[in-house]
Amino acid sequence: MPVIRFNGGEDIEARAGHDLLGPIMASGQAIQYLCMSGSCRMCRVRIVSGGEHLEPAHPSEAERCGPDGRLACQAILLPGDGVVVVEQ
Repeated sequence: MPVIRFNGGEDIEARAGHDLLGPIMASGQAIQYLCMSGSCRMCRVRIVSGGEHLEPAHPSEAERCGPDGRLACQAILLPGDGVVVVEQ
Protein backbone atom coordinates (compact mmCIF):
# COMPACT_ATOMS: atom_id res chain seq x y z
CA MET A 1 0.00 0.00 0.00
CA PRO A 2 1.38 3.43 -0.86
CA VAL A 3 2.17 5.78 2.00
CA ILE A 4 2.37 9.59 1.92
CA ARG A 5 4.55 11.48 4.39
CA PHE A 6 3.43 15.12 4.22
CA ASN A 7 5.48 17.98 5.73
CA GLY A 8 7.23 15.60 8.13
CA GLY A 9 3.95 14.51 9.71
CA GLU A 10 2.60 11.05 10.36
CA ASP A 11 2.46 8.54 7.53
CA ILE A 12 -0.82 8.54 5.60
CA GLU A 13 -1.92 5.25 4.06
CA ALA A 14 -3.37 5.77 0.62
CA ARG A 15 -4.81 3.71 -2.22
CA ALA A 16 -3.15 3.21 -5.55
CA GLY A 17 -4.90 5.05 -8.37
CA HIS A 18 -5.77 8.01 -6.14
CA ASP A 19 -4.13 11.43 -6.06
CA LEU A 20 -2.03 12.83 -3.21
CA LEU A 21 -4.48 15.60 -2.32
CA GLY A 22 -7.41 13.47 -1.16
CA PRO A 23 -5.58 11.39 1.46
CA ILE A 24 -3.71 14.44 2.76
CA MET A 25 -6.98 16.33 3.20
CA ALA A 26 -8.73 13.30 4.74
CA SER A 27 -5.92 12.97 7.31
CA GLY A 28 -6.67 16.49 8.57
CA GLN A 29 -3.29 17.92 7.62
CA ALA A 30 -3.29 21.48 6.30
CA ILE A 31 -2.60 21.71 2.57
CA GLN A 32 -3.30 24.65 0.31
CA TYR A 33 -5.70 23.90 -2.54
CA LEU A 34 -8.52 25.55 -4.43
CA CYS A 35 -9.87 24.06 -7.64
CA MET A 36 -8.89 20.35 -7.28
CA SER A 37 -8.59 20.11 -11.08
CA GLY A 38 -5.03 21.23 -11.75
CA SER A 39 -5.71 24.69 -13.11
CA CYS A 40 -5.06 26.94 -10.09
CA ARG A 41 -1.74 25.38 -9.00
CA MET A 42 -2.48 26.11 -5.32
CA CYS A 43 -1.75 22.48 -4.37
CA ARG A 44 1.77 22.51 -5.83
CA VAL A 45 4.05 20.34 -3.71
CA ARG A 46 7.68 19.30 -3.84
CA ILE A 47 8.40 15.60 -4.07
CA VAL A 48 11.33 15.07 -1.71
CA SER A 49 11.60 11.35 -2.41
CA GLY A 50 9.48 8.48 -3.70
CA GLY A 51 8.52 10.07 -7.00
CA GLU A 52 8.90 6.65 -8.60
CA HIS A 53 5.69 5.66 -6.79
CA LEU A 54 3.70 8.22 -8.80
CA GLU A 55 2.45 8.13 -12.36
CA PRO A 56 4.56 10.38 -14.60
CA ALA A 57 3.47 14.01 -14.70
CA HIS A 58 1.48 15.17 -17.69
CA PRO A 59 3.72 17.40 -19.84
CA SER A 60 1.73 20.53 -18.95
CA GLU A 61 2.05 19.77 -15.23
CA ALA A 62 5.80 19.17 -15.55
CA GLU A 63 6.17 22.44 -17.44
CA ARG A 64 4.34 24.42 -14.75
CA CYS A 65 5.85 22.72 -11.68
CA GLY A 66 9.47 22.00 -12.56
CA PRO A 67 11.48 18.81 -12.11
CA ASP A 68 10.67 18.09 -8.45
CA GLY A 69 7.25 19.75 -8.27
CA ARG A 70 3.83 18.18 -8.72
CA LEU A 71 0.23 19.20 -8.27
CA ALA A 72 -1.15 17.14 -5.38
CA CYS A 73 -4.51 16.88 -7.17
CA GLN A 74 -2.86 15.45 -10.31
CA ALA A 75 -0.12 13.20 -8.85
CA ILE A 76 -1.55 9.66 -8.95
CA LEU A 77 -0.16 6.90 -6.73
CA LEU A 78 1.01 3.71 -8.41
CA PRO A 79 0.21 0.21 -7.06
CA GLY A 80 2.67 -1.34 -4.65
CA ASP A 81 4.42 -0.45 -1.45
CA GLY A 82 6.41 2.73 -1.16
CA VAL A 83 6.67 6.04 0.64
CA VAL A 84 6.20 9.37 -1.12
CA VAL A 85 7.70 12.21 0.91
CA VAL A 86 5.98 15.51 0.08
CA GLU A 87 6.41 19.12 1.25
CA GLN A 88 4.36 22.22 0.59
